[in-house]
Amino acid sequence: ATAATAATPLAALQLPEAAEPQMPESLTHGIPDPPALERQKAAYARNLTDQLAQGIKVLNEQLQQETANLLAMGNQQKREYALQIDQQVKHEEMLLQEQHNEQLILLQQAAQQQKSALEHQANALLLDYNQRKAHEDSMMHQYALKKHHYETQVKYNEDMRSLQMQHSQAHQASVAAVGATPFSTSGSVSVPLAASPRTVPGVGPLVRAPSTFPIRTHQETYGSEMYA
Repeated sequence: ATAATAATPLAALQLPEAAEPQMPESLTHGIPDPPALERQKAAYARNLTDQLAQGIKVLNEQLQQETANLLAMGNQQKREYALQIDQQVKHEEMLLQEQHNEQLILLQQAAQQQKSALEHQANALLLDYNQRKAHEDSMMHQYALKKHHYETQVKYNEDMRSLQMQHSQAHQASVAAVGATPFSTSGSVSVPLAASPRTVPGVGPLVRAPSTFPIRTHQETYGSEMYA
């Protein structure tokens, strides 16, 4: 084939047509160049900065709003809780007051019972004292009357013995004056005494004095007898 080709005349050779080269597509078409990139970068950076600031502002506003809502809700809950606690405290205080009133009533009742018992005991002791005092006064009165009666009786007896002694002495004097005149052993000399008995107001008559004293002689003992 090469030989055949070599033997072909030059006129008969068909030469390929030359194709005009086409300008290649620009690979940077539509792509910003470095200065444009710098400008876009700066613009984008400013945009990012603005968006960041806006985002921060929104977040801050959101935080403030949520914080305000939280605080408002917390305050509301605190008010509700405080109201609930206040109601609970008031309820417990009312229960304590009721318990206090019940205990106070029981204490007052116990004190009244004790006071009544003490009053009853004091009245009983006072009644017993008054009864004993009245009985004691009665006994002292009887004692005073008996003592007065006794003292009056003793004085009366002493007076009677003194009177008897006076009569005895008078009789002995009369016997000595008469001399040896004998007396009958069975005879007696009547010496008149007081006819009425002595009396004590509120007691009655005391020992009644005899109307005569039998006077014995001839070695007999001189004496007297009293009859009630």
